[in-house]
Amino acid sequence: MKQSQLPLQESIEIMQAVEINNALAVILGNAQLLLLKDTVAPEDRAKLKAIEMSSFRIQGLVERMIESKKTATSKTPAEDRVEAITPSLTPTP
Repeated sequence: MKQSQLPLQESIEIMQAVEINNALAVILGNAQLLLLKDTVAPEDRAKLKAIEMSSFRIQGLVERMIESKKTATSKTPAEDRVEAITPSLTPTP
């Protein structure tokens, strides 16, 4: 992939991760609302708890994906080059 396409691709991946997170929030929110009801059967409550716990795991995964993409795109190639040569610009005693 060309260097100029990389930030665009990473932005698309971040947007996709955010969309996954949005859909997951709906699933998690509804599961939690159902868990608040006293009328939920014990076997259904166990299934809802499994949905809730799995949703939390997926949420953590998505957050790490977004953070890793943001970290990867936080520097431009020019910033990387400046950072690479900066130590050579400082005088040695």
